[in-house]
Amino acid sequence: MNSMIRNLATVAFSVMAFTSVQAASDTAQRAESQYKAAMERCEPLKGNAQDVCEKDAKAARERAKADDKAARKGTPEARADAGESKARAEYKAAMERCESLKGKEHSACESKAKATLDRHQADADKQRRTN
Repeated sequence: MNSMIRNLATVAFSVMAFTSVQAASDTAQRAESQYKAAMERCEPLKGNAQDVCEKDAKAARERAKADDKAARKGTPEARADAGESKARAEYKAAMERCESLKGKEHSACESKAKATLDRHQADADKQRRTN
């Protein structure tokens, strides 16, 4: 009887592990296909508009990957890492948007993007220290 329970538990664990791996694979594939579609929408654009579009597509892919990784690991550290990864991706996209601006607007835009990144990184560090 004990060996039967052990076998059932092993099978159940294997199914759960496979389901988790399959879900992660599905999420990764979905993120990649959305990224490719977004990049195709960027192709007809020119100059900074195209660059911004591409950075936004990359940021969306990075957000999806970070969220998936955090969900799979399920730890506070993984959530902090995900927040930091998403913040860096958003920062890159924001900095690209700043490129179309000139003078004080450009400087203000970059300062705001950097401040947002710093705030998110501080939040992630705080989350790591409290857990």
